[in-house]
Amino acid sequence: MALAPGARLGVYEVVSLMGEGGMGQVYRAKDTRLKRDVALKILPDAFAADPDRVARFQREAELLATLNHPNIAAIYGFEDADGVHALVLELVEGPTLADRIAKGPIPLDDALPITKQIAEALEAAHEQGIVHRDLKPANIKIRDDGTVKVLDFGLAKALEPLSALRVDLANSPTITSPAMMTGVGMILGTAAYMSPEQARGRAADRRTDIWALGCIFYEMLTGDRAFRGDDITETLASIIRDEPNWARVPVLVRRALQACLDKNPKRRLRDIGDLWHLFDQDATATASVQPIRSGAWVWSILAGVVASLIAAATTLALMRKPAPAKPQPLRFHVAFPPNATPGRASPTLSPDGQRLAFLATDNRTAQTRVWIHELDALESRPLAGTEDAIGTPFWLADSQTIVFGVGQYRQPNTLKKIDIDGGPALSVTQVPGTLERGFSTSDSTFVLGVTSQPILRFSGGVLTRLTTLDPGETHHAFPALLPDGVHFIYVRSRGVNDDAIYVNALNDAPNTLPRLLRKSATNPAYVSGGEGRGFVVFAREGALLALPFDERRLKAADEPIVIGQGVGAGVNDPNIPLVTGSATGPIAYEETGELNYRQLKWFDRGGTVTRVVDAPTNYITSALRLSPSGTRAIVGVRAGSTAELWLIDLERGGRTKLVSNTATNWAPIWSPDSSSVIYTSSVKSPAALYRKSLDVAGSDERLVDGVNASDWSRDGRFVLFQFGNDLGLLQDPIRNSRSAVPLSHSNETSVGFPTFSPDGRWIAYGSGDVYLRAFDPDAPRRPVADIAVSTNGGSFPRWRGDGKELFYQAGRQIVSVTVDTSVPKLGKPQTLFELPPGSFSWDVTPDGQRFLVLAPVGDFASPPFTWLLNWQTALKKK
Repeated sequence: MALAPGARLGVYEVVSLMGEGGMGQVYRAKDTRLKRDVALKILPDAFAADPDRVARFQREAELLATLNHPNIAAIYGFEDADGVHALVLELVEGPTLADRIAKGPIPLDDALPITKQIAEALEAAHEQGIVHRDLKPANIKIRDDGTVKVLDFGLAKALEPLSALRVDLANSPTITSPAMMTGVGMILGTAAYMSPEQARGRAADRRTDIWALGCIFYEMLTGDRAFRGDDITETLASIIRDEPNWARVPVLVRRALQACLDKNPKRRLRDIGDLWHLFDQDATATASVQPIRSGAWVWSILAGVVASLIAAATTLALMRKPAPAKPQPLRFHVAFPPNATPGRASPTLSPDGQRLAFLATDNRTAQTRVWIHELDALESRPLAGTEDAIGTPFWLADSQTIVFGVGQYRQPNTLKKIDIDGGPALSVTQVPGTLERGFSTSDSTFVLGVTSQPILRFSGGVLTRLTTLDPGETHHAFPALLPDGVHFIYVRSRGVNDDAIYVNALNDAPNTLPRLLRKSATNPAYVSGGEGRGFVVFAREGALLALPFDERRLKAADEPIVIGQGVGAGVNDPNIPLVTGSATGPIAYEETGELNYRQLKWFDRGGTVTRVVDAPTNYITSALRLSPSGTRAIVGVRAGSTAELWLIDLERGGRTKLVSNTATNWAPIWSPDSSSVIYTSSVKSPAALYRKSLDVAGSDERLVDGVNASDWSRDGRFVLFQFGNDLGLLQDPIRNSRSAVPLSHSNETSVGFPTFSPDGRWIAYGSGDVYLRAFDPDAPRRPVADIAVSTNGGSFPRWRGDGKELFYQAGRQIVSVTVDTSVPKLGKPQTLFELPPGSFSWDVTPDGQRFLVLAPVGDFASPPFTWLLNWQTALKKK
């Protein structure tokens, strides 16, 4: 939140903005009570909106306020006014050490007293058990009288989130919150001053501060960083791999610096107080003088002959050009935003590989937006103006602009574009479905993947078809441009678990195109390797694969190379891996693991958990259905790349595998007498409805191709199903299983989760809001007007057994509406309770008193992203 000069925050009057960074905005302010100037550090909005984080910050600030040392900038207090949270800090005048180093190397006799004061500040804090975690020249100020002040002491700890990730992210850097987070799996600090253990995502202790001090001392003496790189990736690789150029360091202090910068924390200097002793030893060995007492400093030994030797050694070192280091593979982990749930779309890397875009829903507001995580940023941030985003967005070539869709899933969407650094979202065009990635060939020409469509091209304000659907194909999606700017790869789909990757041309294609590259693969990314070669990157059964590709001949290798494991999939479909890549090399994917697990829990109408049914299980979202009696349930469980259906006895316990094959199975519905189940399966192409008898063993009966069953009427005569955006009716499903007919509806939008009323006279469905539609069994296709049930959005309707109450979900709220179907007459919607963050689907018992929910095991935490860089170098070693 920006504060204008003259604004008041409690007793503090803002004078001017002094600076801004990941730790917040810093203002010069006047303490009107004590008549002194102070610095106000305003917490970033991402933290200020979280009461738990604010409370934690205040507690940690109280601890830091106990530090009382002349070289540590003091914390005066914590101010909370009008929703703005700020630290009140000592105002330190003067340049930062970064400003001083920018002018060139600092002579040893000037650098030593600066280092001494920094070290004494660290020693005082370490004795209190406080570690800085983000020590760097920009956090150190030098006053006119030479006094050094270390700023932001311990704020990394103070801004630590309450809960750590529940997966082991050791051995890998996490750029989620440099300078703000800590613990296993989270990187702190600015990259150039991170210790190797921080760069690998391990816990930070006082030895991390000692490493950072060594980096700062080296930089003061040489004017250059100890570990260099053109970007954060190369810098972290250098920290893990390289040694500083020790020849540039004066012999007098080289041994001490080497002890600070030992990559093995077990061999590194363990206590900052031991630094004085090492300085003494270096001085003794070099100048042949008597040992100096611990704590004294070595001014007297900086004599002319030693200085001459140092100058000569430095000159020779500068003349030596080290061989360029080869980039090393790096694996970063990016924690998902706290208090948010992933959207159903894949993440998307920018063309330059430096930014990751993804969809997330705020668990508190149920608002879905596009979020951005930059490789060197503190945390992911939501983009204002992208509310109600849906589908998989894509970047323009400038890596600065995002194109995203707004609307309902599988309905016509509005495409918009927005600059990630600010500005309004501008409408581009309407598309007849949900965006499934795309790319741009110019600022006004887009190639788009859209549900239920071929690849589309938008150019000159006109939307045209770029590819053609073959018989049996459902859609084409996930296009990615090749480096020649003429060809692209994309997915051709025949249904669930029947996707293949092809290559095609933007203009008139030769007879050899489109060309099949890989069967049983989807959601590809393309990474150029240079010299006409690259890789088609995709995931299968949790493995990340790179398929070598000849850009000149447009041919792929026979077999891909495994480059990673643990790729997550969409919450509904385990065959849509959440992976993305950029032409420049980086790859990102959402991880899988125990964070995807849920439990079946009973909730009462007030939202209290009355019973936990089962152990944590890797459920899918689209398969929870209670039996008509409410005593049994069918659930979908992930099993590798497949999804099985299981039958659970909710009264006596126990579970039985209902449907298991080499495919994905979902959307089960019960027959009125609970003797049969109809479900959708991709066991054969295309996906189809199947009926399974629970009383008679034998093969399942295939009914209708390419649809999802939604409900079975109480009289057994009709099955409602969905096909794309359309609603259909299966008449007499037991004896005449293939008599499927479409149902008309009064609007042009998708009809979601349709369900019969118990008396069979009404169909409730979701389409942005929840609606009722009259149903005449004798004239089922008669056009009718729909009646709105919800008033503020809604989906997933469910009836009470007697038809006198209808339940639906709005955001995370379960809402109830009384219904008199004879009129019809609707009551006022009443919110019953709110589902826990991270909950999946739910169903309600016939009496309307209990709700069975696929709820998170404990405190919900979304799976993190993994960011792979320089991964191609590992392939060359194989």
